[in-house]
Amino acid sequence: MFPQSAEVAARPPIGKVMVANRGEIAVRIIRTCSRLGTPTVAVYSDPDREAPHVRLATEAYPLGGCWVDETYCNVDKLLDIARRSGARAIHPGYGFLSENAGFARTCEESGFIFIGSPSSVLRQAGHKLHVRKLANSIGVPVLPGSLEPLKSPEEFCLVCAQVGYPVYLKPAAYSGGGRGIQMVKNEAELFSLLERIGRDGDLRNFYVEKWAKEAKHVEVQLLGDDYGRVIALGDRECTIQRRHQKLIEEAPCARLHRDETLQLQMREAALRMARAVNFVGAGTVEFLLDRRGNFYVIEINCRLQVEHPVTEMVRGIDLVEQQLHIAAGNPLHMGLEVAHPVTGAAIECRVYAEDPKQGFMPSPGIITQAVEPVGEGVRVDSALYSGMEVTPYYDSMLAKVITWGKDRPQALERMRGALKSFVLEGVKHTIPFCLAVLEDPKFISGDYNYALMNYISR
Repeated sequence: MFPQSAEVAARPPIGKVMVANRGEIAVRIIRTCSRLGTPTVAVYSDPDREAPHVRLATEAYPLGGCWVDETYCNVDKLLDIARRSGARAIHPGYGFLSENAGFARTCEESGFIFIGSPSSVLRQAGHKLHVRKLANSIGVPVLPGSLEPLKSPEEFCLVCAQVGYPVYLKPAAYSGGGRGIQMVKNEAELFSLLERIGRDGDLRNFYVEKWAKEAKHVEVQLLGDDYGRVIALGDRECTIQRRHQKLIEEAPCARLHRDETLQLQMREAALRMARAVNFVGAGTVEFLLDRRGNFYVIEINCRLQVEHPVTEMVRGIDLVEQQLHIAAGNPLHMGLEVAHPVTGAAIECRVYAEDPKQGFMPSPGIITQAVEPVGEGVRVDSALYSGMEVTPYYDSMLAKVITWGKDRPQALERMRGALKSFVLEGVKHTIPFCLAVLEDPKFISGDYNYALMNYISR
């Protein structure tokens, strides 16, 4: 086993866990804690007072208010509830404060166990320009673009000219969900965009990255402990996206499943990146993969991913349980990867309250009927219930449907059946669009890239 440092050995037991989140991920975390006999504390905003995570937790406390800043991102309220409830640990889920280095540090300084990467790791990994520079310094490929902060429109123009249009302008600091990413097709668009950025903030908060036209979005799932051990639990493909936010994910990536050498190369690159930031917890290294087999790191995510269930399905591992195990100061189990080999294939479809025919505009309203699919190899992570109000205050994701099969065709067949049997009435949603993708020959073959989304959206 690994020698324990005094600092880690002195860590108090996790005990009661406060879940600083809402929706399906709060339900997901609470269920694992319940299975392990760990008491939980839920927090809830005014619109979420009847939400399933409130009922499932051991105890629940109101945050008061509706909007994110006054509820699930209000650090003072969260820590006050943690203290009053006697929670020893705080699980941030994903989104909200999950990759906020300041929140993690405040938890650490206040004596709470933050179930995620330490603040020191979040500071490094949360700055994408720093990640690009770090990757470049250790020989992990990055897309052409800027490696240093650019201070003027002229500097941006020079880099874009060298890289060649079109390019992406991306926020250097963590934004989550693809927010803030802007495609720029020519110099005129560049100067117009920089003028807007200059009015609202600092140009140095953005960087340039070459647009990869026919790329796949591939990520490698990682676990790291306090003793310097990091393991890779396989890859996922997350290419089908809208507004730079994932919609359909699968494990393993079909392209890599057919090329073991490339798969190993990407895994090793992910491990090198993780070790370079002293990674601890659960997270991913994200890549773009082109048709020629070239791959480029784009970011490190130091949190539980929305799409983590597909890895759980093919590995037979509960990643939330692993997070709790690591946060308690325990070393990763030796041979975890060998004991849980990749078996079969899994696919996840996110169900959003959005209208695909209107550019995926949110579709708030009352869920008049919700009947989730069941069946062999079918899993649904959700916080849905009939009569639920879909409000404009939070992300519009309602549920995730995950299917497993002995191979990819069986997982696809089960997913199509599950989505067709999913009854969801009262709001527009993304199930019909997901079915259209699943029935497209390119997707079925596994030989698809970002262009498929544009094709189906027309």
